[in-house]
Amino acid sequence: MSLEFQRDALSEAEAGLVAWQFSGSEDEHPYVAKLWAAIAQAWEFAAAGRGEAQAFLDRLAVTEAFGPEIAVYRRFKGVDGEAYWLDILRRAGLADRRQRYSAVANERRRRRVPASETPTDTGSE
Repeated sequence: MSLEFQRDALSEAEAGLVAWQFSGSEDEHPYVAKLWAAIAQAWEFAAAGRGEAQAFLDRLAVTEAFGPEIAVYRRFKGVDGEAYWLDILRRAGLADRRQRYSAVANERRRRRVPASETPTDTGSE
């Protein structure tokens, strides 16, 4: 699946994060999905208190390796992560896909089930 978005307004690391979040892979760089998955897994292990995962993140973040990707992911998962993600989407020219379904979900919650369709507990079991 090819995702079309405005890459020129994003850093390479931010563009990789967007592509990974929306499609799980990038056609031109197949290793990118595996890189982001490894970063995400290391983040989860580090959040769980495993020291070796934090060391792995730090090793990936050295200048010669994947420092920009780690910095983007740390900011994405950080305190201002939601605002940062929405800013990335705005700069990429993409809509927040979570907003697409919120009206439908709200309507489902508001819809009332007629009493005749409400399941009743007969207690016969």
